[in-house]
Amino acid sequence: RELMLKRMENYIKSVMEWTNENYPGLISAWDVVNEAAADDGGMRESLWYETIGDDYIAKAFEFARKYAPEGTKLFYNDYNSYMAGKQKDILAFLKPIAEAGNIDGMGMQSHISMSTPTMEQYKKAMQTYSDLGLEIQVTELDVSQKSNTVADQLELAQRYQDCFKMYKEMKASGVNLSAVVIW
Repeated sequence: RELMLKRMENYIKSVMEWTNENYPGLISAWDVVNEAAADDGGMRESLWYETIGDDYIAKAFEFARKYAPEGTKLFYNDYNSYMAGKQKDILAFLKPIAEAGNIDGMGMQSHISMSTPTMEQYKKAMQTYSDLGLEIQVTELDVSQKSNTVADQLELAQRYQDCFKMYKEMKASGVNLSAVVIW
């Protein structure tokens, strides 16, 4: 555990220092941890998790905050973060990190379908992460569709329009939605 924590800190320090020295001011945000929540509950198996334990995410953010240039934003990013069970797990490990001041935002990967999530599920999840004081970025937005018929493409266009209307609504309601990235 101690050796891996030293390696983690050294890696984060080295990457942030190198990028800051070679590309000063270019990087404004980092995805510190990506996809750590398991689909079936709890944390996803990884060597970090197996070796360090369930506080490896908090430690990664602690080190990132320590070495990130001032003003750099630190994000957690995950898919299906609107699903109730997965969202509960994500919130459980992000809340203490937010309380410590070591995270700035939540990246909500949005590989969605025509029916999942519902707009209400999506809005509720976005609001829940925002209520932690986190900036929200919609990352990897794409909507799957079964075919390329004209009718299906019109339905697909409507789904995208519904998403963007919801994003505007959430932004207007006070959610700090700072980016929508198309996949």
